[in-house]
Amino acid sequence: MRSAADASPLRSARERDLERLVALFFVLLEYHAERSPRLALRGGAEAEEQVRRLLAAHLRDGDSRVLVWDEDGNILGLCIARVLRRPAIFAETERGEIEHLLVRESSRRRGIGQALAEAGLAWISERGIRRAEVQVAVENAAARAFWRALGFGAAMDVLERRL
Repeated sequence: MRSAADASPLRSARERDLERLVALFFVLLEYHAERSPRLALRGGAEAEEQVRRLLAAHLRDGDSRVLVWDEDGNILGLCIARVLRRPAIFAETERGEIEHLLVRESSRRRGIGQALAEAGLAWISERGIRRAEVQVAVENAAARAFWRALGFGAAMDVLERRL
């Protein structure tokens, strides 16, 4: 049972969440791979361990925040927000990034994604950073619409050429 102080299902992830985060992250990876072949996993037994190490590193990193939407021990969504740094030769040496955001399909359209995104952006802003980016595959129309509804707009075209 939640206390009044723990009433919100939105919280920072903890080390003990790692296995549930790994499972949810694979849902995210599969979702992306279905929309864009260039985001498909290479496969192999080592993929799970690599994801586990990646998420554990985010949980330890002071420049990352992993947020989850946890309803009674069931993690329905996650958001990974990061601070990215560049050399001092640039006028802007820090920017924020929402690296990953996912809400389980069965829990969408409830405001969970927006709450996670806004919490990630608030965490970035609390660090004095005034700009955040998100990368979205052109094939992912739903995600592009989601981020545009939150005020994100085009900043740079990334062009590719198959060789």
